[in-house]
Amino acid sequence: MLRFHPLRPRGFTLVELLVVIAIIGVLIALLLPAVQQAREAARRMSCSNNLKQLGLGLHNYHDTYQSFPIGSRHAVGTLANPGFGVSWWLGLLAFIEQGNLSDQLTVDGNHPGSLSSGGGGAYDGHAVNGPIVNDNEISAMICPSSPLQAVRSSGYSHTITCPQYTGISGAANDSLGFNLNPANREWEGYQSGIVSLGGMLTPLESVKMRDATDGLTNTIIVGEQSDFVVDTNGNKTATINNHQGFMCGINKTSFGFTERTFNTTTIMYPINGATLSLTGVKNNDGTNNGIFAAHPGGAQVAISDGSVRFLSENLELRTLKLLATRDDGQVLGEF
Repeated sequence: MLRFHPLRPRGFTLVELLVVIAIIGVLIALLLPAVQQAREAARRMSCSNNLKQLGLGLHNYHDTYQSFPIGSRHAVGTLANPGFGVSWWLGLLAFIEQGNLSDQLTVDGNHPGSLSSGGGGAYDGHAVNGPIVNDNEISAMICPSSPLQAVRSSGYSHTITCPQYTGISGAANDSLGFNLNPANREWEGYQSGIVSLGGMLTPLESVKMRDATDGLTNTIIVGEQSDFVVDTNGNKTATINNHQGFMCGINKTSFGFTERTFNTTTIMYPINGATLSLTGVKNNDGTNNGIFAAHPGGAQVAISDGSVRFLSENLELRTLKLLATRDDGQVLGEF
């Protein structure tokens, strides 16, 4: 008598299961970099749009006032040492859809641009303007690729937006052939760095389009500062003005100290070349922190004609300095 046994379902063997897992792992490993590249491409495009918005805002400001905003100003208070005035960001707010915020802020008094701790009783900027800027995240100031915390505590009971874009005030003379700044356009700044007035957003003066005799298409006006740099021990640290925020300009002292300036930079080093071991680079108010970004291979800048360019970190330093100077009269190579 024949006996029939029901068919038993056949499952995966252990070897087959491991092979399937291995194949899935390889596919994920191949797919993940592509996903990351796609995300970075989207973030970089968003960053480019921010810079485009800033460039157009600066043009609209120029149309209204016949000059670009002053890069950073002294305070005009009544004290002998009135301290920090405001930066170019304050003038630009109304032209980047922040008119309501702009209307509430004041430039009067002692230290109106200083919104951080450490000022003592003489600093009234944090008391007057601090509550107004509290919890205001200004997206046009923030690079989506940046790992830095853009909105942070000022040290008082309010938060501030710390921009990840900076005004370009010019380039520093050096001993390697770049010596284009007249004596009255360059001075020693904080931490023995150099402040130049050869750019488009400079301390203490407003620059007009006509001053860019090299041509607006050949002159940078805003650059990124959106990534960490390393200190002398190789540890990552932030160099954006992480204590003062977007309003802070330049201080005025009566004690013979070198001046500290915020929200502008003078080019002394290559793109992504800043470290805290270098002169003029500091984690809060270095005058030569330069241009650096979290985008692979370089950083984005706004050109004075309103366009946006990605500059390679391999760009020759002399070319970068020429781009940062509005009237050097030199021939530019490819950039």
